[in-house]
Amino acid sequence: MNRSTIRTIVGKHLSRPGLQMNSFRFTALVTFLLFSFTVATNCLAREAPLEGLDARIETMMADWNVPGIALAIVTDDTVILSKGYGVREVGTNQSTNDETMFAIGSSSKAFTAASLAILVDEGKLSWDDPVTDHLPWFKLYDPYATREMWVRDLLAHNSGLSRGDRVWYGTGLSREEIVRRARFLPPTHSFRATFQYNNTMFIAAGLVIEAVSGQTWDEFVTLRILQPLGMRTSNTSITDLQDQSNVSTPHMDFQDIARPVPWRNIDNAGPAGSINSNAQEMINWVRLQLGNGEFEGERIVSEQNIHEMHSAQMQMRKDGLWGLLFSESSLVSYGLGWFLAEHQGRLMVNHGGAIDGNTAFVSFMPEENLGLVMLTNMNGAYGFIAALNYEVYDRLLGISGKDWSADLLQIMAGMKAEAEEAAQKVLDARITGTSASLPLDAYAGNYEHEMYPGVVVENRNGTLLVTFAGNFEAELEHWHYDTFKASWNVPDTGDGPPNLIRFDLGADGRPAIVHVDIEGEVPFKRQINEE
Repeated sequence: MNRSTIRTIVGKHLSRPGLQMNSFRFTALVTFLLFSFTVATNCLAREAPLEGLDARIETMMADWNVPGIALAIVTDDTVILSKGYGVREVGTNQSTNDETMFAIGSSSKAFTAASLAILVDEGKLSWDDPVTDHLPWFKLYDPYATREMWVRDLLAHNSGLSRGDRVWYGTGLSREEIVRRARFLPPTHSFRATFQYNNTMFIAAGLVIEAVSGQTWDEFVTLRILQPLGMRTSNTSITDLQDQSNVSTPHMDFQDIARPVPWRNIDNAGPAGSINSNAQEMINWVRLQLGNGEFEGERIVSEQNIHEMHSAQMQMRKDGLWGLLFSESSLVSYGLGWFLAEHQGRLMVNHGGAIDGNTAFVSFMPEENLGLVMLTNMNGAYGFIAALNYEVYDRLLGISGKDWSADLLQIMAGMKAEAEEAAQKVLDARITGTSASLPLDAYAGNYEHEMYPGVVVENRNGTLLVTFAGNFEAELEHWHYDTFKASWNVPDTGDGPPNLIRFDLGADGRPAIVHVDIEGEVPFKRQINEE
């Protein structure tokens, strides 16, 4: 049935006695029927390509060693698929569904950006306000960056700072203390010169929200975004998962074996990545984006600021992880809390998230009014979600012929081979037949760093132990000279090079500095007042 047929049928029906109406009412009725027909046709056209997708996902999950995934797809503001695959925890029969809770990790960043957008809409701040207007104590290593950092810069990964994540990860430091310590992190690039992913600036953005609104980031996101979107189960802390039964278990891949790992509390990094949600509710977040800030008739964010968040702020190099996620995109940039890339010639706005055994991905094509959410319980499953993301879009766009999963598996294999080669170089550089310069007791002591929590080294029954931030502990095994191999009490896939800790001796012959490999070598100085 086509549009002409609908018009003819309606016309004949309305010509029957007693059913005459004026031309205006007739035109309105025909327009409504044509619109309904168009929407239904579009939905059917886009549902049909999903045939066989379930089996395809099961195959891909096996290939990528992913225990469970929840997937939701929306087109023309209609959810055409929302379901789960696999299990919440390996070794159980607890099925994953679209209400299963996962950590969305850094996909939370767009919620922080939207919160600021709401405050901009209300005239309470401007994107180009200096951060120090709202956080007078804010300070970075570079005075120019401190003075010129705008609110939008907090969301664009252009600070010139490396990640420095160990200042918050598992440390228990408050959000304000984390941002205060950023002043001790030297920049690796000039301000606004290049893209460098940084979570601490998003934590600072959360503090701006608190300073301007009088509400914590958690309260603001819950009251102004989650609740209006009907995201009643979603939350900003794993402490809110304790009373829920349908919760996934995080997993890591240990040499092709998926094993459960504990949930980690990252409340202190909340604005950068602590939201937990499910596919059924997260798809409403996508609908808000595709609706240009409006959801089911309610305006939450202005259309102008939705477009601002979806607009490029910082150009990116397509290498490393970004090369994997955006392998076919010729241009990649970052907006405000969103990555901007292309797929099959269409703009694809997206953001992933990974934290301790969960990997998420949110993406949408504004021009096609398509979007999807993928939530998994496997650590660093970016290859899997990138492949599935592209496959779903290709199906809905009517494009076929490319096996994205096979291509990305090959890319991942190459990346793994490079990592193994790098690890082998470290092993080959080990000098055998050496011994430590000093007795083990001499290395014991407290070591400090301006930015990171301290390191404690102790000799426990003839074995050196190092504790970082009071939570992470490693047993040290002599490697060569005054370098030791650390075996940390955190899940380790065993795929990378050995983690090495090196002591530098001072002029007095005692250890003066310990270089701890926590995100590259970080030097911790021994406390001067130690006997």
